[in-house]
Amino acid sequence: MNISLPDHTKRLILRTSDESEAADVLDFYQRNSSDIEKTEPISFRNFYTLRFHRTVLKTERTMIERGQMLRFWLYLSSDPKKLIGTISFHNIRRGDFSDASVGYKIDSSFRRKGYCREALLTGIDFMMSDLCIHRLYAYVLPDNAPSINLLTSLGFVREGLLRNNIRIAGQFKSHYIYSLIQEDLL
Repeated sequence: MNISLPDHTKRLILRTSDESEAADVLDFYQRNSSDIEKTEPISFRNFYTLRFHRTVLKTERTMIERGQMLRFWLYLSSDPKKLIGTISFHNIRRGDFSDASVGYKIDSSFRRKGYCREALLTGIDFMMSDLCIHRLYAYVLPDNAPSINLLTSLGFVREGLLRNNIRIAGQFKSHYIYSLIQEDLL
């Protein structure tokens, strides 16, 4: 990607990581494993290993360079070594589709303080203004009220229910799909 990426918000440093930061990423997932395993499809036995996250970060770096995805790891401006979360834009499609999926995770100690919203506002602006992506969408479990509140506060609109679409903890779960299109921001 030859476009200048945002690298900070008011309170956060945004980094697109490479495999050298795998230890920080692994630590983040380990600290938050009980929450993440309730909402994320984690099907790899070696998920909680340094080798796994090095491989994923290297693969993601390649995908970022190809314009297929974009992930920002969120560090506190006041403590630049403290990884507190991530926002991501996956499955970036251009042309007639011009869309991407949105994902986010925040360390349980930093929730409900506006960090995720702050990062997503910057990421959404970049995706829609700089990359000219027309539509963003997110999947959320129907009982995840904090995530639903976050999405609606950003202008996302619930489009419907995807029945039994993602396997989480060995069981297929239904998700609401929310979307934000450029016209919603005008």
